[in-house]
Amino acid sequence: MDQRRWAGITTAVGVAAFVLLGLWGWSEHTARTAVEATLTGNYQRAFYATLDNVQNLHVMLGKVRVAGSRNQMANLFSQIRSQAMAAQENLTQLPVADTVASRTAKFLTQVGDFAGSMLNGTSDGHMPDQGQQKTLASLYSQSGDLNRQLREAEAKNRAGGRLYWANLLSQAKSGLKSREQDPAAQDLSAIDTQMQKYPGLIYDGPFSDNPSPPKTTVPGPPTPTAQLPSLALKFLDPLPGVRYQGRFAGSVKANPPAYRVQVTPVQAGADGPVTVDVTATGSHVAWFLDARPVKSTNWGVNQARAKAVSFLAARGMGEFVPTYHRLANNQAIFNLVREAGGVRYYPQQVKVAVALDNGQVVGFEGTGYLGDAGLHPSNKVALTPGQAARLVKGTVAAGPGRLSVIPDGRGGALYAYEFSGRQDGDTYLVYINAENGNEEKILRVADTPGGQLTI
Repeated sequence: MDQRRWAGITTAVGVAAFVLLGLWGWSEHTARTAVEATLTGNYQRAFYATLDNVQNLHVMLGKVRVAGSRNQMANLFSQIRSQAMAAQENLTQLPVADTVASRTAKFLTQVGDFAGSMLNGTSDGHMPDQGQQKTLASLYSQSGDLNRQLREAEAKNRAGGRLYWANLLSQAKSGLKSREQDPAAQDLSAIDTQMQKYPGLIYDGPFSDNPSPPKTTVPGPPTPTAQLPSLALKFLDPLPGVRYQGRFAGSVKANPPAYRVQVTPVQAGADGPVTVDVTATGSHVAWFLDARPVKSTNWGVNQARAKAVSFLAARGMGEFVPTYHRLANNQAIFNLVREAGGVRYYPQQVKVAVALDNGQVVGFEGTGYLGDAGLHPSNKVALTPGQAARLVKGTVAAGPGRLSVIPDGRGGALYAYEFSGRQDGDTYLVYINAENGNEEKILRVADTPGGQLTI
């Protein structure tokens, strides 16, 4: 009896120990998995941060080659130096051996040092000489190659998913002794090998990148809540033969303040709903979005562009000209700028999304247009287009200037001449202050698979 009892106690203790050991093992496994997930996320964030830094670096190097004023150059060189330093810091967060990314890191250091030297020079009143311009051209080319290779590695990351980063993690845990088996490290090694083909920089100097608008209220009397459904329904672009009904859904803390209306088709089975925001004063639609899926493409971009323009005109918004667009989810999303008297008012932009299956307008965003409707430029037009054109850097083949109103970066606006020019196959927009000739802004027009955008 005592022996059987002792045997039972021994068995129970063994089972308990086994269970406790299993729980401990599971706890350790869970904790290890959590740590690995955190590390994997950190590596992914560091890689994408490096990617963004290098892309910004390439864009800024292109802009500074187009810049024609010391102030603009100083601002750009400051941003270049910051982006180079950030890229180098993020690159060092990746768990690869120093030899894998050494030349890339050195290149980023050289870019940062060169930008710092040029920043000092422009601050002292000196413009880049011919040799420094040649160096800038070389840096622009090299940063473009680096940006392209990082994009190719990022495409592999999307295809490989978590495995791509898990490989980096496994190499980190094994002391990075088997880089040839690691596709992620191989990508970075290949990038570094390409960077080694470029010579180091040698130059005489010491080698050694619209604040948010204020809170605005749309002019006009308070919008009656009883009229909200009819205001929303009148603005939308309904499908032929479909009846809709609107319902007041409450207030929205937005800029400008607004009321929300939910619009749904009356017929069962019809696509919907549509969310509409109407300003709390002035009775204007601030934005709306139709949630219906667009499953096919039957309309062309030019046809959709004409529909976007006519949609705004039919709602009494005045004359708008389309500037850029992008394509996504079988929709064409257009940026349109108000134009009056031949002057483009860039603070007053709207976006219109046109479904490419049937040409219905399925999205509108006009908060910037409504908020800046009363914005007046702070300067005067004193220069002619010809006088302003002579202030654009000579290496840029600039076209005729267009008088525009642009944001001043401080919540206001100013008159500026817009010049479109090309350099090294890239298109740039240069904005010259219409009163004093200052170079206010430089944008690069980027062609993407989904359309054009400015950066």
